[in-house]
Amino acid sequence: MKDWQKNIPLDTLLELEQLWEGYNQRTLSPFLEMKKHTIARTLSEGTYTYGKTWAMVSRVSKSKTQFNMYSAYKIPIATIVPDDCIVEKIAYTDSQEMIKALNTQTENVYLLINEEHQLDREVATTAGFCKVGIKINTFGDIQGLYFRDKQPSLAFGGREFPEQLDLLPEEKLVLTKAKLSDVTESCQLIYQRLCDFDYTFTNHYSNYNKDKSWSAISLRGYTADGSFITKPAEMSKAWKEKHKDEVFELQDTPLREKFPEVEHLIRLLPGLPHRIRFMNLKPGGGELQRHTDQVDPDAGVIDKKLMRFHFPIVTNPDVIFNQWDWNANLVKVHMRVGECWYIDVRKPHRAINGGTEMRTHLVIDVEANKEVRSLIC
Repeated sequence: MKDWQKNIPLDTLLELEQLWEGYNQRTLSPFLEMKKHTIARTLSEGTYTYGKTWAMVSRVSKSKTQFNMYSAYKIPIATIVPDDCIVEKIAYTDSQEMIKALNTQTENVYLLINEEHQLDREVATTAGFCKVGIKINTFGDIQGLYFRDKQPSLAFGGREFPEQLDLLPEEKLVLTKAKLSDVTESCQLIYQRLCDFDYTFTNHYSNYNKDKSWSAISLRGYTADGSFITKPAEMSKAWKEKHKDEVFELQDTPLREKFPEVEHLIRLLPGLPHRIRFMNLKPGGGELQRHTDQVDPDAGVIDKKLMRFHFPIVTNPDVIFNQWDWNANLVKVHMRVGECWYIDVRKPHRAINGGTEMRTHLVIDVEANKEVRSLIC
């Protein structure tokens, strides 16, 4: 028997793993999956409990900590106090038995579920839990955070969640059309210049760039080279080590002056501009796969953080942008020329070009402030 089995027969672990099959299929992060190795570990730690048709991983908090909305950003949505029970994962083939198992918990209980899974939501609410918020990891999983007071007749009971009062309303927004006048004329002029423009777009470095269908050039970036589209702060430790002797500073590239009409669009956004890029998405099914941009430490809506706006320059009706909202609902949008759209890149998003012509957007990151936020809320 191998050490990782913790003296548990392999056949037993494989049998227990079968109960998590649906859970694992819905999970995007490999770190959330419940495979035989993790089951063995949690069983040995005493955090794994199960019946014939259900299983859960839970623990009791020993200290005061916080649940954050994102794995990469400290945006609190709830505070855990000592002796709170946290049910971190659930799986079941019989929802009623899962509800009964949850109801055996008599402490104040937090419950994490797959917010996109309707049956998980029904289990949580039927067991007397109330939704507090969502947790989004870098892989794009949306976990619903629910709470049940040990006095369930009082809903949250005596527990207050002041963190919710501190959340800006913009934190919950996805794919929001900005309150700007029609800019079709400027976009058409930019498109005409692009048609006469002879410049090679750089393949985007994202791991979610399916079939290398997503590319860009910089009008403003971190070097004077328009083909350099990288944001150093987003890159891996290995990349940073390799380029440790290079200087990267936010600056215009020579390409910016070739598109004077872009200046009008920049001025419409009342925040300090950072990166300014043209971004292409190839036709015929070109796809930017579901992901989050939590690798960017600057993304956000509070003052000085960066908000991202898209101005479609050329598109077609089969270009669809997807994003998942606060309730894990899928929002689908076609951005039209003349419009401006805000996207919260910290939340899961995806873009597909199912048309026959290239999609080109002007993408501008600007520092957030009250005036910028007023464009979307």
